[in-house]
Amino acid sequence: MEIIMDIIDKAMSSNIYLGAGIIFLSRVLDVAIGTFRVQMIVRRKKLIAGVLGFFEVLIFILIVSKVIQDIGNWLNVIAYCAGFAIGNIVGIFISEKI
Repeated sequence: MEIIMDIIDKAMSSNIYLGAGIIFLSRVLDVAIGTFRVQMIVRRKKLIAGVLGFFEVLIFILIVSKVIQDIGNWLNVIAYCAGFAIGNIVGIFISEKI
C-alpha cells in the first residue's frame, strides 16, 4: 500500500495538471465501479458486488486523502468533482450495456 501511495505522491507532485488528471480519472473509475456494483447487488451477484466494493473504497480512500491533504488546490477539488459527475455517466453507460 505504501508503494502505491509513493507512486501517486511522486506523480502528483511532479506536475499539478498530471495530479489533477490522476484525481479525475481515479474518481471516474471509482464512481463507475460504484454504479456497476449497485447493479450487481440488484442482480444478487454478491461476490462480484463485494469485490467491486473493495476496489471502489480503496480508490476512494487513496484519492480523497490526496485532495484533503491539499484542499487549497482548487484544480484538484474541481478534478475530484468533475470525476464524480463523469463517473456517474460512465457507470450508467456500462450498466446499460450489460
